[in-house]
Amino acid sequence: MEATLLNKASALLAITTLLQPLCGFAQQARPSTPQREERSLVVPAPRSSDEVARYTYRTEDAPSLTHDQKLALIRQKIKYVFVLFQENRSFDFYFGTYPGANGLFSQPGTLGFNQPLVNTDGSVGTLSPFRIPQSVTDRNGNTVLLYPEDTDSVNHSHVGIDTKLHLDANHLAQNDRYSVVEEGLKGTLSPDGKTYTGPLPTQQQKQMGELVLGHVDCDTVPFLWNYADRFTLFDSFFDTVIGPSTPNAIAMIAGQSGKTQWVLHPELASNVNTLGSQLPVTADPQPFWGSALDIFTPPGQKQPVDNPGGVSSNPAANQTYASLPLSFMGNQIGTITAGDSDPVLDLQDVQNDIAKIAGDGNQPVNWGWFQEGYDHEYTDPSGQTTNGDYIAHHNGPQYFG
Repeated sequence: MEATLLNKASALLAITTLLQPLCGFAQQARPSTPQREERSLVVPAPRSSDEVARYTYRTEDAPSLTHDQKLALIRQKIKYVFVLFQENRSFDFYFGTYPGANGLFSQPGTLGFNQPLVNTDGSVGTLSPFRIPQSVTDRNGNTVLLYPEDTDSVNHSHVGIDTKLHLDANHLAQNDRYSVVEEGLKGTLSPDGKTYTGPLPTQQQKQMGELVLGHVDCDTVPFLWNYADRFTLFDSFFDTVIGPSTPNAIAMIAGQSGKTQWVLHPELASNVNTLGSQLPVTADPQPFWGSALDIFTPPGQKQPVDNPGGVSSNPAANQTYASLPLSFMGNQIGTITAGDSDPVLDLQDVQNDIAKIAGDGNQPVNWGWFQEGYDHEYTDPSGQTTNGDYIAHHNGPQYFG
């Protein structure tokens, strides 16, 4: 589903009303009859409030615009684009019960809707998606706060996610091992997921198995639901790369995590068991720049390193393929890349890209990547940058020369 279109006069009002939670009370909007094939992808959201309804219209009433007209409006109306990158949470965790969205209960018979879960006595039960409440009452009648907005992160490693998918003999995902992977079982679950043999899980292990099927709603994330209510919610958007953090941070600006570089330099794939430099990037190695192997940068100019973690002697390979920051150089790309301190290391694989970007003649686009702890923070001593909260493997641009 994509949220009902807002008319151009509503932008400021939509932003100023974000502080007003609009939870529940939804009415189904009148079904639309798209006039163009592209509009079939846009479904009006259920009515949420009179205030939002004042600034919306049905998709079939939207003006018909050519590609050039749309492009002109984008250039006229949009000054800044912000991408807020939240990891370790799924769409369904936040929006699985958002009214009208293709979420948790849209197709309850979907593979993986019911997950096997090993109990502390070794029996195997099943678990389906559930809402994490704000609090529960214990056996003594006391209220215990759960803080669902601050739950633990589940296993999002590359191997962990592959195991959760549970491919059958035809390599089709059964999606039915999410809970048992989170339990960290040392025994064996039968192929049909009904019997378990091995050491019994602890209560804590079982709770981790339950957590992976938990979700929240507007009570916990009212700001996110207000964004969805007033703007556009994409409920058919999927990951670019299976976890963990670094491949997705890199793919945010490059659309990949090193596959084309691997094709050009297949020897870099052979280090998977020994070094962090293997390609494509599938783990969380530290960036090459700032590491112990970065001998090309003067000491006072080096990039900050992971804290905690320090200087890595086993970093990722320098990433040498096209990315958005390269494209954003526009018609200034020749001048900018001419100042590269090591063009052989950084630019040998993107010479054709540089020529294409320069030939297009587009104006440069200013951009920035904001990362906690990268520069001086308000918690740092005056005139000192500690990088105390910096997580280098979240910083996509640092992986490129």
